[in-house]
Amino acid sequence: MIKVLWIDDECKDIYGELSVMGREFIEYAYEQEIEITPISAYKDGLTAIESRPLEWCAVILDIREQKATTGSAVDGYQNAYDWLRDFHNKRNQLEPYVFTLSGEKRYHDKDSLIRKESYCSKRVYDKNSGDYKTLFEDIRKIEKVSDLYKLQNEYTNLLCIANLLGGNADNRLLEIMYPILIKKRFTDPKLLNEIRKYLEDFVIAFLESKSFFPDEVKSLNDRSRYIERKEDIPEYIKRSFHSLVRIVQEGSHGRTIIDNDVRYGNAPYLLQSCLFELLNIIYWTKNV
Repeated sequence: MIKVLWIDDECKDIYGELSVMGREFIEYAYEQEIEITPISAYKDGLTAIESRPLEWCAVILDIREQKATTGSAVDGYQNAYDWLRDFHNKRNQLEPYVFTLSGEKRYHDKDSLIRKESYCSKRVYDKNSGDYKTLFEDIRKIEKVSDLYKLQNEYTNLLCIANLLGGNADNRLLEIMYPILIKKRFTDPKLLNEIRKYLEDFVIAFLESKSFFPDEVKSLNDRSRYIERKEDIPEYIKRSFHSLVRIVQEGSHGRTIIDNDVRYGNAPYLLQSCLFELLNIIYWTKNV
């Protein structure tokens, strides 16, 4: 399934429930293997993207979305479009790819100022003329070019397990995987700190919720040693936990040997090895 955010004031009724049109749109998309998240207002949609920047591979913008702007519908659309372009530039990513939907005929004219993206077969997909099929076909084509989709697709099962750790765990994991596995940022020691925080914020927090640790075992190092002593834990998990904690603890403090070795390319595979140790640990948590 490719994940898509749909911003349209007609997707929900006045009670915040899916409208008839919204339900039909989402169900039809699902048949095309597209998972739609509906949001009524531009402001809420852009906030969602900002808080979960690696959640959606595409966004569908409806020009007639009126709730998000005090100006005209086109003003609100253009502001949202410009925000997305800034978002792409700041994060150096192409996702979410932008598709424009409207039932207003004037936006479909050849002299319309709405930009036609290279990956779209139409400038604006017509909500009233059966363009849904074309829209969904074009969205599915993104699967072949989107690095985010490839990452999500390859690690679907692991991301589902990560999601069980609570909060924003799946997206936070993608925030670590994407720069390492896709952008190849092998000399960024800040990612060691991100791995450490993930370990504490999600893995350790999850284990605590299961009363895994005795009350007196509190620090990350103590918990690593506790896991190392547990007989019912696989040896490779003990080793991964011990190694990962030692590396990310030291690497998180800045200007240490480990930090400098990553920064200056003396340990070009260390971030990858730390990431995969983390992935092993996350996968193991499903059996805890």
